[in-house]
Amino acid sequence: MKTIKNPNFKNSLKYSFLFIILIVLISVYGCDTFEEDALSSDNGVELSSGDIKVLANSSSVIDFNRIVKTQETVSVKITDEPDNGEFKNVENNLFSYKPDEDFLEGKDAVGFDVIDTDDKVIKSGTIDIVVSQDKSDFPCAIFALEDNAVLTNGQMVTVDVLANDILCNVSLADLEVSIVKTPGVGEEADIKDKKLRFFPGSGFEFATLVYKVNRVNEPDSGSYGIVNIAVEAPACEFEAKDDVYNYTLPLDGQTALEVDILVNDILCLNGSAPDAVSIVETTKFGDAAIQQGNRLVYWPNLSKGTYSDSLVYQVCKDQDCDRAKVTFNFTSSQCEFEAKDDVYNYYLPLAPSATDPWGDLEVDILVNDLLCLGDSEPDIVRIIEAAKFGPADILQNKLYYFYDATKGPYSDSMTYEVCKNQNCDIATVTFNFKAAQSDLVQGINDAYNLLVLGQRDTYTFGVMDNDQFTNLSNADISIVTNVKHGQAWMDDKLLWYSPAIGTQETKDTLVYRICEEIDGVLFCDEAVVDITIQ
Repeated sequence: MKTIKNPNFKNSLKYSFLFIILIVLISVYGCDTFEEDALSSDNGVELSSGDIKVLANSSSVIDFNRIVKTQETVSVKITDEPDNGEFKNVENNLFSYKPDEDFLEGKDAVGFDVIDTDDKVIKSGTIDIVVSQDKSDFPCAIFALEDNAVLTNGQMVTVDVLANDILCNVSLADLEVSIVKTPGVGEEADIKDKKLRFFPGSGFEFATLVYKVNRVNEPDSGSYGIVNIAVEAPACEFEAKDDVYNYTLPLDGQTALEVDILVNDILCLNGSAPDAVSIVETTKFGDAAIQQGNRLVYWPNLSKGTYSDSLVYQVCKDQDCDRAKVTFNFTSSQCEFEAKDDVYNYYLPLAPSATDPWGDLEVDILVNDLLCLGDSEPDIVRIIEAAKFGPADILQNKLYYFYDATKGPYSDSMTYEVCKNQNCDIATVTFNFKAAQSDLVQGINDAYNLLVLGQRDTYTFGVMDNDQFTNLSNADISIVTNVKHGQAWMDDKLLWYSPAIGTQETKDTLVYRICEEIDGVLFCDEAVVDITIQ
């Protein structure tokens, strides 16, 4: 969500009809071509409508300052993401849109709301995007295209940002270039001779900058372009990568499974073949061998039903060797992969035994799921929608949730995903923390009369004698609010009281709490003790 305020709105109302026509013909909205149709107005907000044209396989910048026109302070919230590309904020009110690689021609759209300072939606709109791979489809205008540069010497790179831009009916002498989005901390950039120069900082890897090109003395016109700068790609690193093959039983007569285990490896072969491919750790249940063409053949153990098997192979070229693991998973077609929701109820306050030494609640969220695992473990168990109140994490396929003791009774939930082979499912885990309501543990108020003769004496009271609990040895008693005219403490489940010397006729009061853990739930109640001194 970004804040937009256009101070030029009042002046825009003074435009003549001829000037509006001129703007339609030459304006370019961000790094795009915006064909303005009309202005619609609600609550002092005007939205420009029309198609925004972008080039395929290139990031384009869309400027909301030119789409949303108002003299009020408003915000823009994206409500509908595009179906065929990526839309994200790059700087202030500038957003970038990049079509998917396979989306070369067609239409896309982005929905948005205009929101006032009270978070009220006062206007909604849609940006219509037309993607084309033909530059001749674009109107005659200034149109900045995305640049990609590689930092080769580790010190500086110069990018001629205008070299690939569409500059129709304008000379370079009539243009000015400025940097809109500056680099990160420790990095510098400037414009010299209308070219962008970038100076990397220590440990630099990648940066994205935004520049603007416009006619001299016409800062409100022009186009925005993106510059991506990266370090030079490293040399080829010899690497064998793990493989996973999934099969559903029965195999319909297949007794030998042939797979190409090198297809995803990075072997820097340059068209040649590896020198050697061999099995260095064999399978446990089936048989395997490397055959002609360096292909792996695996003979499954069909008598086992659902199971997983694996091996480790080694591939070498010249002096480089690496190893990778190959896993075969066999699951029954009768098994329906399903993650099931879990609900856990707790009564407050939590008993110490309910949590681990760190205060976390540990639960086995997979115990009721149907995962078709056989003797194997799931490939992935992860949280995809976090809890709202307490932090949570998954370790060794167990969920650990930290209860927020400051909130009192509340409910919290999260969503997890579990995957095995190519099967994935999601489920919700809910934690309900409820106030314990039970008559199993009850504290009963007490009243005592003391005759104090002036000396300092200590008195004991069996305040728990009339209280209700299930097992005295499991019950615990503590003082919540202490007396004001002496000293009081609990020992051996008795109340000990010593009035202050010289205390005259008065009344002393304390509050105590009795707690007992029953079936893993801690139940507590409080009671008042009134002591009248004579």
